[in-house]
Amino acid sequence: MVFLAVSVVANAQETSIIPQPNEVKMGDGFFALTQATRIYHNASLKNEAAYLQRSIMEEHGLNLTVDEGKQVNPVGRNIYLLLDILMTEAGALK
Repeated sequence: MVFLAVSVVANAQETSIIPQPNEVKMGDGFFALTQATRIYHNASLKNEAAYLQRSIMEEHGLNLTVDEGKQVNPVGRNIYLLLDILMTEAGALK
């Protein structure tokens, strides 16, 4: 499954995450989007990465770089769109 939270809100009931998770645990800290933030994705999530890139551009004016594949040694804070193969095999993504 793909989970993404671009901004953290004080009340977990107000999160805008698709698909909606069963549970949200809020922690300390934050994730700041900058022009240096990259979006990495599996080949099967190319369309989702492009959609996320457009959404962030429209909402925040940041044109993030999208790269297929996984960066081995991530530097800085990036976004990774990955499918969990175990969940796929268990039928969770039907």
